[in-house]
Amino acid sequence: MHPLYFPQINNSGEIMLILVKYMFVLAGFLYMLYAVLITKQVSIMSKTLGTTNSTQNKVLAFVHLVIAILVLIYYLLVL
Repeated sequence: MHPLYFPQINNSGEIMLILVKYMFVLAGFLYMLYAVLITKQVSIMSKTLGTTNSTQNKVLAFVHLVIAILVLIYYLLVL
């Protein structure tokens, strides 16, 4: 098997480190899903209730989504 997915474990400290790494990746994925839901909700809200800030809200939600994706990519590459 590939060592990235099943690394050699020598002691309990390494087990904890691996668990923490996978938990960070899982948390990053869940946060990205949350950002997708927020973006969808802002889009629906803007269609239902148009205000002068609708464009700013959409841009802010999209920036939030991009940052969440970048954080997930960072977690996958670094951890």
